[in-house]
Amino acid sequence: MIARNLKSGKFSDGLINYAFEGRELDHKDKGAEVIRYSDDLLVPFSPHDKEGILELKQQFNDRTSKYLLENPDNKNNLIGHQILSFTKEDAEKLKEDGMNKVLDDYIQLAGLEKTKFVAIKHKDTNNPHYHIIYHKVQNNFKKENDWKLNNKTVERGVALALKNRLTLVKNQKEVALTKGVLEIRSKDEDIKKLRNDSEILKSAKNFHHFNKLLESSKITPEFLKDDRVKIDRKIYRPEDLHAVFYLNRNEKAGEKGVSQGKVGKGREASDDKTAGLDFKRESKNIVNVLIGSDDKHATPVGDKSQAFNIVTVNSGDKELTDKYGIKRKRRGKSYLLKNKGAKQQSQSKNLEL
Repeated sequence: MIARNLKSGKFSDGLINYAFEGRELDHKDKGAEVIRYSDDLLVPFSPHDKEGILELKQQFNDRTSKYLLENPDNKNNLIGHQILSFTKEDAEKLKEDGMNKVLDDYIQLAGLEKTKFVAIKHKDTNNPHYHIIYHKVQNNFKKENDWKLNNKTVERGVALALKNRLTLVKNQKEVALTKGVLEIRSKDEDIKKLRNDSEILKSAKNFHHFNKLLESSKITPEFLKDDRVKIDRKIYRPEDLHAVFYLNRNEKAGEKGVSQGKVGKGREASDDKTAGLDFKRESKNIVNVLIGSDDKHATPVGDKSQAFNIVTVNSGDKELTDKYGIKRKRRGKSYLLKNKGAKQQSQSKNLEL
């Protein structure tokens, strides 16, 4: 399963037309069906309900027009468009009710209940998928903060795929190790249950620490071909173990912060230098997501905005500075004015000599 954020526009007409009628030239039957929608919307009862489709567009456009009256200089898109797409295998596993449950979880993760939205299912490809159309101007009339929205959308999809044990495709295993996914997963009940089933997992902060705890208990892990690991007759996915470690680190950091009268912050997953797809090698630092689909609108295209770069370099380290081409920090204006006289005196002394 994948989730993908797509660009739309200020008004909803073209997107809603496509969702119900397909492309203008071929008008291919998409098998469109409204699955979920916000309480304040009236939705068409079928793809052939022209009056209902027109009314749906008008409800989105009324909010757009009102927002533009108060914010005439707005140059950003106001209609959001996201897609959830399932592989054929995932669709067979989840069935109709299971896919709708994943959709409900996604709506909650994305906070779409705060605005107008409609989720329309298409059944015209081998990959059943949902088009989620929503207004970025929320019910309190504040615009959604769409900073890094592409990344957040992908992360939500990967987190839900892990939660429901769906297929991870292409680079999704690497995305599963990013902070955004770990933060979502650490709040899921299956991760909390997994941790509480083992005294070792309750304490482990990362794979290195986990290894040490296993050694002290004289337990030897067995590595399986699909990156899973077998420990004491139980099989674990590395992505789940990372989420457990992330939860442990955050809780310990929070306890430390409370004891010191501060708000504790857990370290990012990138701080764990022993992190990886198994116990022995580190994970890749840069992740680009490129996942195929039969539907052109549902096909994610890898781009720079979807890169997760978790490489950190200390600019004070000359060797690394030279290696990564990091420029030295320039002196500020106040520093130059302060030292201008000293520099001139030094130059005049050199001339006298």
